[in-house]
Amino acid sequence: MNSKKESAKQLLKTVTAAADRISSDGFFGCVEGLKHSNEITGWAVDASDTGRMLSIGIYADDELLGRAYCTENRADIAALLGRTAKSGFTYPVALLEIPARLQGEQAESIPLVFKIEDASACLPFLPGQEVDLKAVGAHMRARSVPQSETQIRAEVDRYVEELALPATSDAKVKAIAFYLPQYHPVPENDEWWGPGFTEWTNVTQARPAFQDHYQPRIPGELGFYDLRLAEVREAQARLAREHGIHGFCYYYYWFAGRRILERPLNDMLSSGSPDFPFCICWANETWSRRWDGSEHEVLLKQEHTQGNDIAFIRDVIPILKDPRYITIAGAPLLLIYRTTLFPDMKATADVWRRICAEEGLPHIHLCAVESFGFNDPYSIGFDSSVQFPPHGISASEIAASLKGLDKDFEGHVFDYEEVVQNELVAPQPGYKRYRGVMLSWDNSARRKNKAHMFHKATPAAYELWMRAAVQWTRDHHVPQEQLVFINAWNEWAEGTHLEPDVKHGRAYLEATMRALSGLSEWQTLIQYAQAKGGLSGDDLHDWLAEIQARFAHAERIEAHAQRLISRNHGLTDGGTVMSDTVPYMMDFLPLVPAARANFDRIGALAGDMKVVVVRRSADLFVEGWCVHPEVEVGNRTVSYLVMESLKGKGRNYAPIFGRQVREDVVVAFSGLSASSTRYSGFRAYVDITRLEPGEYRIGIVQVAAESFSLNYADGVIRVV
Repeated sequence: MNSKKESAKQLLKTVTAAADRISSDGFFGCVEGLKHSNEITGWAVDASDTGRMLSIGIYADDELLGRAYCTENRADIAALLGRTAKSGFTYPVALLEIPARLQGEQAESIPLVFKIEDASACLPFLPGQEVDLKAVGAHMRARSVPQSETQIRAEVDRYVEELALPATSDAKVKAIAFYLPQYHPVPENDEWWGPGFTEWTNVTQARPAFQDHYQPRIPGELGFYDLRLAEVREAQARLAREHGIHGFCYYYYWFAGRRILERPLNDMLSSGSPDFPFCICWANETWSRRWDGSEHEVLLKQEHTQGNDIAFIRDVIPILKDPRYITIAGAPLLLIYRTTLFPDMKATADVWRRICAEEGLPHIHLCAVESFGFNDPYSIGFDSSVQFPPHGISASEIAASLKGLDKDFEGHVFDYEEVVQNELVAPQPGYKRYRGVMLSWDNSARRKNKAHMFHKATPAAYELWMRAAVQWTRDHHVPQEQLVFINAWNEWAEGTHLEPDVKHGRAYLEATMRALSGLSEWQTLIQYAQAKGGLSGDDLHDWLAEIQARFAHAERIEAHAQRLISRNHGLTDGGTVMSDTVPYMMDFLPLVPAARANFDRIGALAGDMKVVVVRRSADLFVEGWCVHPEVEVGNRTVSYLVMESLKGKGRNYAPIFGRQVREDVVVAFSGLSASSTRYSGFRAYVDITRLEPGEYRIGIVQVAAESFSLNYADGVIRVV
C-alpha cells in the first residue's frame, strides 16, 4: 500500500474520535494546530454536501478575530472522502484582529475557538495541537518589528528541517572520512620544523599561484584548533554525525614500536569520548622532508621486518577490540596504506590473522589502500581494497590554460571536473573495492611552487562524484559492506577537508549528507543521469520521481521564504510579488463599491498620471489611500494591488501588508467613522517581473469581513 493511503488511514484514525465531538449535523474536520509558528491549519467538510466550501470563524472569549475559508484541495482528505473537495484552510496569525482588551504581555491563555459558520458546530483540535491567544499574541508581537535577513534565513532553515524528505533508499551507506591526528605540537616536529610547528603553520603560509587559485584555506567554525583539547574532538564528531558521516579513519603512525602524533587517538581511547565509530589506517611509509614518503631527507625511516610487523599487530589488537571500532560482518576493519613496502605481504597477512585469532579476534577484515599503483587485494591475501584519490585517477593537465600562473610554478594542475566525469563511469573491478572520493586536492601549502592540485573543485562537482559512489556502492555491495571513504575530514595542507572553511562554510558537509540520503539537488540528479546513460525503465521512473520530489520540495521552501519576505517588506515598505493568483475572498465574497480610492504616486510620478511607463526589471512603487464606509481599517487590514491587462489577459495581484495612518484622509472624510479612515493609507514596492509587456489599469482591493471592494485609478500603466 502506498504512503499516501497509509497517511490517509492514519489521519482517519486520528480524527474519527474528534468527528464525534463536532455535532450530529454531519460536519467533519479538525484544527491541526500552529504550523511553522505563523499559520493555523486545518480542514472541514459538510458530509451532506462535500462540494460546499465552508467558512470558519475564529473566536476568543466570544469575540470574532477573523475568518478562514476552506479553499484548499487536500489530497489526504480527498482520500478519505473518495473525491476531491475544497476542505483545507490556512490562516496566517498575523491577520488576526485581536482587540486591545485581549492584548498585552499579561494576556491570558484564552483558547481559540473555530466555529463552522451557518452550523452549530465547532472544530476540535488534534490532540496536543491546541492554539490559544497567548501563543499567537506572542508571535504577533515578535512580528511587530521587521526581521533581519539573518532571522529570515534562520526561519527558512527551520522550515527546511521540518520539510526534510525521507531518504530514497533504506540502504544505509556508511561514509568514513580519513582523519589526520596532526594538529598539536610534538617534540619531533619542534626539532624538524621549529618550535610549536603544526600543520596550521603550513596552511596559513600558502599563497595563490594563479588567478582564482583558492589559497590560503582558512578554517571556519572550528577555527585553528588544537587536538589535545577534548572539546575540539567532540565538536568534530558532532559536526560529522549531524551530516551523516558514520566514522573516522585515523592515520596510525608506527615505526618499529615508536609512535608519533598518537595523542588524539590515545585520549579518545582512554576517555571513551567522543562516542563515535572509528578505524585505523597504518600509514606505513617513511617520513621525509618532502612530505611524500620518499627516501630523500629521511626524518623517520619505516622498516618492515617480521619482528616489526608482528609487534605492530600485537600493538593494535586492543584498539581493534574497542566497542566503537568499525567492523564488517563482525570483523574489525584494518587499512594498510602501502602494502607494496612489505617483503611478503601475503605471509604477513596470514600471521596477523593467526595472532588475532589467538587473541580473541577470530576474523579481521584487511583492506589495502589503492596507492602508488597497487590495486589487487586478493593477490596479497587481503579481503578488499579502497580507492584513495588522487591516487589512481586520471585527468588532463590544465596549467597552460590558467590565467596569471606564477612564472616560478613547477608543479601540476589537473581538471577536477574531468576526474568526476571519469569516475561516474568507472568499471567494476574483479575484486571487492570500496569507493573513495576526494573533495579537492592542493598540496601547495606543503610543496609551494612544486605542488600538485586539482582545479575547478566545487561542492556541486564533489556532490556529483559522491552521489555516484553511493549509488555504485548500493548496487555492488551487500548492506553490511556498504562503505564509502572520503579523503578527507581535515587534510588542510593537502586542500581536501570536510571541515568548514571561510569560503564554503558547511557546503561540502551538506553535499555529503544529500548524496548519502539519495536526495541530491536536481541539477546533480540530471547530471548523473546524463553521465550514466542507458537508464532502464525502472531507473528512469525512479529518477524522474526523485527529481519531481526535489522540485516540489524546493517550491514549498521558496513559497515559505517569499511569504516571510513579503510580510517583512510590508512592515518596512519593501516589495511583494505580483502574480495571477486570485485572492481567495474574491471567489465567494460579494463585491461592494468603495466610497473612494486614489493613487497619489505610481513609480516616480505624482499628480496627473494618465500614462505611467514602468520597466519590468524594476520594482513598481505605489502609494495611495482607500476608504470603505463599511470597513473598520486597522494596520493589518488585508489589501491587494491589482493590475488588469487592457488586452483581456486577466488580472494580476500583489498583497500589501500593513496600512499607514493618513490624517489628511481622516479630515477629508470627516463624515465617516475615524476607524474607517485613520489607517486608509497603503504603500508598497511590487515585483512586476512576471508581467508581460503591455498596458494595464491599476487598482486596489480592500477586504471587509463580509465583502470586498475593488477600485481602479484613471490612468494607464505601460509595462516595457
